[in-house]
Amino acid sequence: MCDTCSSYNSGNLNESDYQIHIIKKNRARQEKEEDKKKAAAGEFILLTMDLEAVKNRNCVLANALLLLSKKHNVIITQKFLEPGHTQMECDSVHSTIERKLKNREIHLPSDYVTITKEARSTNPYEAINVDHEFVKDYARPENMLYKSIRPGRKAGDPQVVDIRVIKYNIMTIEVKLGFDEQLIPLPHRPRLLASEAIYPPLHPNKIPITVTKYNHLQQLKAVLPKDCHNFYDTLPFV
Repeated sequence: MCDTCSSYNSGNLNESDYQIHIIKKNRARQEKEEDKKKAAAGEFILLTMDLEAVKNRNCVLANALLLLSKKHNVIITQKFLEPGHTQMECDSVHSTIERKLKNREIHLPSDYVTITKEARSTNPYEAINVDHEFVKDYARPENMLYKSIRPGRKAGDPQVVDIRVIKYNIMTIEVKLGFDEQLIPLPHRPRLLASEAIYPPLHPNKIPITVTKYNHLQQLKAVLPKDCHNFYDTLPFV
């Protein structure tokens, strides 16, 4: 349930603010539907996300997407929906997998991969196993083209949370503060890197669990098939 809608329903939000929220919600959904058609036609690459600024609107992710844009010589567009109304196609994927999980025994994390592949009989989902080496460290300051994606410089200027669209133009970033506004370049110029950036794994080794968690998992072995025990025995812990 949307916090804004809940606040309105409980009488804690006035009508005018609520109507502004509804207009933004409808405009975001309209934008998404139009973009889906364009993306299906191969007109551009689009990422539609919710408005969690820490996870989806931050300098680290922006620099990583800009690197991807540069590496493959493609323009990438990132758009953010209205808070509380971010229903996306991936939500139905999660629901389908959850239904398949009912009454299934899970002995190993890899069982989730198998169930994901089995969740849909037609056009089955693709599931890819990754390890700790898959996640790269994009947060190193020396490798960042942009040190900030804030669309303003001084007090009172727009903040990162005001961004609704980010466009990665291979070497530069442009943003919109509203779907119907014009793209504007960031006020900060991208840095020129002395050489091609190298992004090492974020974690050089498997992330260890606590010894308490390790001991709890050892206790679970009593109800698990013996051919699964080695996985839990070899988990790193501290």
